[in-house]
Amino acid sequence: MPLPKNENKHNYTADLPSGRKVKYHPWIVRDEQEYMYATEGMENKDDMVPHIEELLSKCITDETLINQLSEVDFLALAVEVRKKSKGETHDIVFTCPYCETLNEGVQINLIEDVVSEGMNLDPIEVGDSEFTFHDVSRENLAKIKAMESDAKRRLYFMIYSLAGVTTPEQTYTKFSVKETVEFFETMDPKEFKILSKEFAGVLPTFVVKKKLSCQRCEKETMVFVDKVSDFFV
Repeated sequence: MPLPKNENKHNYTADLPSGRKVKYHPWIVRDEQEYMYATEGMENKDDMVPHIEELLSKCITDETLINQLSEVDFLALAVEVRKKSKGETHDIVFTCPYCETLNEGVQINLIEDVVSEGMNLDPIEVGDSEFTFHDVSRENLAKIKAMESDAKRRLYFMIYSLAGVTTPEQTYTKFSVKETVEFFETMDPKEFKILSKEFAGVLPTFVVKKKLSCQRCEKETMVFVDKVSDFFV
């Protein structure tokens, strides 16, 4: 008599920092092994990201959703799926900034040590106008990262984030990228500087952090884990 077929009956809902809800299930052994085979020997963690995307896409109903998420939502989803698949604790390695000792065998808790804050959607007032922003999708973020200068990347991050502009006469919520570029480029430089500074303060965050003591010098340091690849090594 053949062995019974295993069926994944555990379904969950991830509440992401943006407020979006995504249904998912833990990965299975075959998915994990395929990921491990694909990333074995990789030294650059950034090279692992496409394989992490592939692994996570197998855990959600709509595979195209991965690139529609913001970077923060993607990281939050990755941690949620990893937590249900592998457990609530995660081993990390960190280098002490005081004595430069490599600390190994250190654990963080993927519930207690998570700090998450969604994007502040309140309007930003600059001059006689109000600006609202939303998260940038990972698809648009990839376009931004491919640009040739930091200044252009910063500008286009705001461009792709802009959700609406309210002037004393009207509220605008539908506009093209080209129109947004022209709008920002024709702003008063002082007002644009204020807007840029305020914009930096409304961005979402998702990070796992914990104050840890060095195994050698025993000095405490705050350790941050905020790259998706750090949870899949």
